[in-house]
Amino acid sequence: MLYWSGLLLLHLNGHCSISQSRVARSVLHEVIFPLFDYTDVVIADQCPFNPKYDIYAVHEQMKNKISDYDWECQMCGKRFYTEKSFDSHIGNRHKINAYSQSRTICLASYCPLLRCSVLKPDFAYGNQMFWDEALCETGSFSDISKQCEDILNKCAPGNDSSHIQLHRKCLYEQFYTMSIFIWCI
Repeated sequence: MLYWSGLLLLHLNGHCSISQSRVARSVLHEVIFPLFDYTDVVIADQCPFNPKYDIYAVHEQMKNKISDYDWECQMCGKRFYTEKSFDSHIGNRHKINAYSQSRTICLASYCPLLRCSVLKPDFAYGNQMFWDEALCETGSFSDISKQCEDILNKCAPGNDSSHIQLHRKCLYEQFYTMSIFIWCI
């Protein structure tokens, strides 16, 4: 359960999944942000996807992946065999440097909207493609579409300039098309 109040997004249980946040961040960097670049729309400060509010942004910047089994901490130079061990190290040794009060958005909270489970499926449930198609209901898509529109209004608010409106309209069309693709694969 989430509460959205200005720029503060909190889980009731106080936990934000770093692995799900990584998947959500990947979707944003590979799919969403290029739409903003393509349409020349600047991500607004009140946008929940604005990287400056990502709770794990600094944590991720402290990480240097040397190989699949070699991760290095940029703060102290210590090396790890797994990313999970690196994550624990940051939480135990560099918490004060990695997390700040101004970074309050848990990107994992947006996984239902961004369909992180489709992009990183849980194969324990069998044939993921079958379930993605079988569970794609147009009725539930209208709720998701509304959420997408609300986020888009926060990320690219309307302006008086007709030039900006044209770019925003293009962004909205691209964003909407992407939403349909992600939701009904």
